[in-house]
Amino acid sequence: MDNWKKISFLVGVFAFVREFRPIEPFYAAYMTSPYINCTVEQVPKELYAVGSYSMFVLIIIIFLVTDYVRYKPVLIVDGIGGVLHYVAITNRPSKLRIQFGQAFYGFFFSAEVALFGYLYAMVEEKEFYQKITGHARAATLTGKFFSSCLSQILATTYGTPPYNALVYM
Repeated sequence: MDNWKKISFLVGVFAFVREFRPIEPFYAAYMTSPYINCTVEQVPKELYAVGSYSMFVLIIIIFLVTDYVRYKPVLIVDGIGGVLHYVAITNRPSKLRIQFGQAFYGFFFSAEVALFGYLYAMVEEKEFYQKITGHARAATLTGKFFSSCLSQILATTYGTPPYNALVYM
């Protein structure tokens, strides 16, 4: 297998798994559900704001650090940040724990630039850039598609979305 195909495949698998988040379509509803018990006013003002501000600050840091450390450490920490975000919002979390989770969520989204940066840095032949970009975008969108379909099927089957089950998937 050619080097660019192997890298494209591995990045595609990582992108698919990274984007497979079944709770995502029902995230706001999960935050206002009895599991979390936040009000509709608290969610955008106190919870989502932490994720947005952390994303804004961290994207600058990630842009500066990613090239210096050569991508892989940022991608590894990206995966850890995604896991920590979901660990923070499970098991009836407090508001402070959700805010910490939102900070990890901000890092998780900011580090997406490292994914494509790694892809372009590792593939030296520029004639394959369009193909590898297509593969990575297709993997990203496929992960979103399947996770959204799964969550919608579960919501339709149970009548209401099984928030706790969706968080653990």
